[in-house]
Amino acid sequence: STIKNSIGDNANLTLPALDSSDSLAGTSNIIINPNKDSPKVISVIGISGEGSYTVGEEILIGVQFTKKVKFSGSSASLQLQVFSKFGAANLKKTDNYDTIHQFSYIVQKGDTSDDLNYANRASLRVLPPSGDNVASFKDKDGNDAILKLPELTSSFSLAKQANIVIDTSPTSDEPNIGGSQTATPSV
Repeated sequence: STIKNSIGDNANLTLPALDSSDSLAGTSNIIINPNKDSPKVISVIGISGEGSYTVGEEILIGVQFTKKVKFSGSSASLQLQVFSKFGAANLKKTDNYDTIHQFSYIVQKGDTSDDLNYANRASLRVLPPSGDNVASFKDKDGNDAILKLPELTSSFSLAKQANIVIDTSPTSDEPNIGGSQTATPSV
């Protein structure tokens, strides 16, 4: 069967070229955004407070989303820049839908940071349970959250939201193990 026009002739079914002014793109301003309802990360905050942290202390960091989300998967981590290496703050799992999800980082020997921040915009990572290939933060409607973090210099980044300093350099009270020591002879 053939499609006919209004006067009974065969209809022309050839579409105009995409870059033509007669094409849909050339005649309208339609924007298709498949992620328009997806939750997004809007800020990364310090939950445990500003200040200086040292070896063994826990730093709680919050990742804030535009909508309440729930994590499903094995684990999630936030890669932090601590001196010349990365440290992973791990998600404190919950079965609740929340706008802020907490991550915990335990300061390690050798960590330093004048103003703690995540490593880059892709530092929020999820790991699926073994045998599964899906891990994500989802809202109640089943939309996957977009995990891109704010720019490192943004006012919504961890460094701009909280002044968290990591200092693991030895204090004068700690023994100098393996260092050089000079004995002073007694007279």
